[in-house]
Amino acid sequence: MLVISAGFALGFLGSMPLAGPVAILVFRAAVEGKFRQGMGIAMGASIAEAIYCLMAVLGLSKLFETYSNLEGYSKIAGAIICLVLGIVFVMSKNIEPGLEAAVKHPGNRKRKGFLMGFSISALNPVLILSWSAGVAMLYSILGVFTMVERALFPLFVGLGIFTWFAISLWLFRRYRHNLLPGAMNILIKCSGCIMLALSLYMSVKAVQQFSF
Repeated sequence: MLVISAGFALGFLGSMPLAGPVAILVFRAAVEGKFRQGMGIAMGASIAEAIYCLMAVLGLSKLFETYSNLEGYSKIAGAIICLVLGIVFVMSKNIEPGLEAAVKHPGNRKRKGFLMGFSISALNPVLILSWSAGVAMLYSILGVFTMVERALFPLFVGLGIFTWFAISLWLFRRYRHNLLPGAMNILIKCSGCIMLALSLYMSVKAVQQFSF
């Protein structure tokens, strides 16, 4: 029970900062009233991250020790993703908040969001290292996981991640009309700047990775 609770808590609390591409994409979808797309992004990202968490639990982070260049390549991929998203956000037109736009096939928006969220998280294998650190910390506190706990921990990590984004989207949908349009657009531009800063940071880290 402690392992399950820890997994949910780590996933939930770790998703709170608005400082990653998935969080910012969910936020933008909420601002635009595309709540189905936002839910899809959250679902796809939580599944991909749960898979990486499972890989960390199984000890596959040792691949990075064997093939040291993998981490550098993953940072390059992450830098490119953040660069593209940053440019899109900074250059985007101002959004006029209103009701969610009607679409002929609402399921398409959710599927599109799912693929977007899953691919962005899947292209960031450094998550294995992050979760390896988290698992190592829990091992030191709770002891080594049993086989059942190794299966349940990543599942509840993914559930925690999705729950945070689902609550955020629900709150935004309920109260978004109380926010000033200008403030929302400023937040979008600032989110783009955060993405550009993350791109620069990961680029520097990638260069350092390949330096001898």
